[in-house]
Amino acid sequence: MSDKTSKKRKTTLIICIDRDNDFGEKAGIEGPIIGKKANIFAANKLALADAEDSDVNALFKAIQTYTELKKKDRVEIITLTGDKRVGMESDHEITRQLDIVLEKYYAEEAILISDGAEDEYILPIIRTKIKMIYPKRVIIKQSQKLESTYYMIFEFIRKILNDSKASRFFVGIPAIALLIYAVFGAAGGRIILGTIGLYLFIKGFQLESTVEKITKEFMTSLRIRKSSFFMYLVGFVFFIIGAFNGYSRVTSINEADILYTTVNFIHTSIIFFFFAALFFGWGNILGRKKNKLPQYISYLSITFSVALVTFIVTNFILSQPPIFTITDFMLNQGPSYIIDVVCSIIIGGVLLTISSIIETLEKKKSRVRSGA
Repeated sequence: MSDKTSKKRKTTLIICIDRDNDFGEKAGIEGPIIGKKANIFAANKLALADAEDSDVNALFKAIQTYTELKKKDRVEIITLTGDKRVGMESDHEITRQLDIVLEKYYAEEAILISDGAEDEYILPIIRTKIKMIYPKRVIIKQSQKLESTYYMIFEFIRKILNDSKASRFFVGIPAIALLIYAVFGAAGGRIILGTIGLYLFIKGFQLESTVEKITKEFMTSLRIRKSSFFMYLVGFVFFIIGAFNGYSRVTSINEADILYTTVNFIHTSIIFFFFAALFFGWGNILGRKKNKLPQYISYLSITFSVALVTFIVTNFILSQPPIFTITDFMLNQGPSYIIDVVCSIIIGGVLLTISSIIETLEKKKSRVRSGA
């Protein structure tokens, strides 16, 4: 032990923590507050300024503890005040004041009197300077679990606001949802639910990589391939028009049957969705060094065939009454609709066959060029 340390009196410190500096802000008293008289004066002054402040109760409990131990041991009572900016600033100030006290008193143990979980947050810092700490919490007209829960929630919110990624998720997204609801009213609720459903669909089927690839392609076309970006934009416009037409259709019929409503939506939107797919595919081949025209013809053939068959089949379903028999169907308009469906399938098959032949021939030409 150094000479400087040996000259200090070995003392048990009774420490009261005011992390948010209520003594300074409300009573105008700066820390550290050392000694029984100074702490009684500080407690009375804070009680007159704010009788409901829990720091008053904690300090009076510290004074009571000091009085009880003074008869047996060498003790001293001190109050350390922090800063209204609770966190790094307040903890630095408490550490500074504790260093001032330890310059005067040699203490290997201390009793920490606090009014809740927030003051006890400083415990690890005090333990780096004093070996043995006996924390004691004072609860006056409040629930210990409730206060601890409150402080945990407070810390959680503070960390979220300081973390840019977490704040975008926990604060930014709810803010956007509230703005959508405020602008669109009841329809905004459907938009919000639809967005949540789309997000859960992507997560549930693990389509994150696909969405990321589409977003990357869109941003690349915006920066480099301007013509592709224009085609993507036109395709997106067609998709929005199709979705809007389908939505307008199903809201106007007021039909409770979900199958009938879904078929109406598809039948009204399928043509616009086809043109959207047409422009999306066109934008994909523009600006590419490699010749993708045969693949685009195959893509166009498949898209057209699917759109044609879907339109004919949905038109057939919508033209029938809710309940009908095979006999009624065959006697009325069955044959004509069967012919339409069969013709659409044949047309789609012919187009796919032609596109497959073109793609095969192009692949053979490519192999011949590479071999040459």
